[in-house]
Amino acid sequence: MSRPVKTVVQPNQPVLSILCLTYNHAAFIADALQSFLAQVTDFDFEIIVADDCSTDGTLEVVEKFRQRAGPRLRVLSSAVNLGVTRNFRRAHLACRGRFIAICEGDDFWRGTRKLQTQVDFLERHPDYVLTYHDATIVDDDGESDTRQLPPRLQCDASRSQLIATRPISTLTVCFRNVLGEVPREFDHAPALDLCLWSLLGQHGKGKYVSDIEPAGYRVHAGGVFSTQTALDRKVMTAQSLLSLSRVYARQDRRDVSETVLLKATVQAAAALGVVASINLVITTLVRLIGRSMLAAWNRLARR
Repeated sequence: MSRPVKTVVQPNQPVLSILCLTYNHAAFIADALQSFLAQVTDFDFEIIVADDCSTDGTLEVVEKFRQRAGPRLRVLSSAVNLGVTRNFRRAHLACRGRFIAICEGDDFWRGTRKLQTQVDFLERHPDYVLTYHDATIVDDDGESDTRQLPPRLQCDASRSQLIATRPISTLTVCFRNVLGEVPREFDHAPALDLCLWSLLGQHGKGKYVSDIEPAGYRVHAGGVFSTQTALDRKVMTAQSLLSLSRVYARQDRRDVSETVLLKATVQAAAALGVVASINLVITTLVRLIGRSMLAAWNRLARR
């Protein structure tokens, strides 16, 4: 049986950090912050709101909550638009907790025991690096029963599945603060979350917690990813996987780099015409097979 992780907590250091990215979320941010402050825990947590140069009054709403929450709520503002990855990077660096929970400013949590449940599990199971649950879609028509995760993904994730970029509901994740600095290659990764789960998979498994009340995932006109067409989402995913493949190549993890590169090629091919997609897949396979044969030859030559 796994034993609880024993970690020394420094004075005034929160156990968990809530990482909240915002951009023109004035109509939604109050719901998000209220759901954070509603959490009942036996540990201290902080809230990091990183605003990416909103122009709709988002910061004014956040300031009202900051006055109410006190020093546990810290606000990072920006005079220019940074983009998702650079905004995430600075927010991540500001997180002092041993665990990090993510929720963007247009989403929200339900229930009051989400954080306690996830932290308790991670404390008892050191072989797991993250926990997650499900979310329901909330659109302009209001609440719905539509789940964000399909049934096949409502289960645990192995390390290899995480590394291979298994989809997870981002606004439900709570993970160990072990990522280190977010790679610069991810500046060109619009689907940043897939890349993060892959890196976290090097540290452990993922636990799906079914008894946590589903969070609320908003689909609205200002959504960065949710409002894209299926074709555009495939392109964004392919671009992100290519960035991740470059990270693993730099780390000399060729096997993982090639696996991710092949997934990127499949996503890109789906966005092309039939002939172009076939040519792209064949070209990538030839490249990967040739690289593998060269590596095998080099190993034999060194014997």
